[in-house]
Amino acid sequence: MSFPKKGFVATQGAGRTEYLRTYPVFVNANQAYFINSAVNLNASGQVINVTASSVSPILGVIQALYGDPGNDVDPPRPLTFNQPARGPYLTSGQTGFALVNTDADQVYTVQYDATASVGLVGLNINVSAANAGDGNTRTGITNQNVRASSVSTASERQFQIVGLAANELVTGRGEKAPGAGIAVKMNGGALNYNSKTGV
Repeated sequence: MSFPKKGFVATQGAGRTEYLRTYPVFVNANQAYFINSAVNLNASGQVINVTASSVSPILGVIQALYGDPGNDVDPPRPLTFNQPARGPYLTSGQTGFALVNTDADQVYTVQYDATASVGLVGLNINVSAANAGDGNTRTGITNQNVRASSVSTASERQFQIVGLAANELVTGRGEKAPGAGIAVKMNGGALNYNSKTGV
């Protein structure tokens, strides 16, 4: 059964505003940006979507997106909904800024692409290859999830699994999706703060 993905949804530890930072996004024809996307920094200090093959350390997760005002005087403008067809996301090639939660202790719930079990806790995992820079254009929410085939004890994986997630937080459909989600934190061995990239 397929359920809509919601990306990395902040749960435990949410609301620590001192870890929220604004970064410019890397503008590329193949990079759109959505809320709840895991991101890292490129060498120029710009946010870029994490992919399954990303080797750069994790910076954090996008909490909000801002349009570029086009000058150095006005502040970035928060993107808003234009319903029914347009959510608050940055399209491919659009300049703008991302508000990123960089808290290494933040716990997120995320959809797991197989049936989750308690045996996963303590292992490490990567995002899915299929949906970096992809999302729901009506809600502005990313389609990122994590992939079962990447589960490993290897410390270079992007996230550490710290628990199972309540299914209603992941799918909104409760018991109809057993084992649909897990709780993760950014892996300490893969944090951007442990690297000189983009700093």
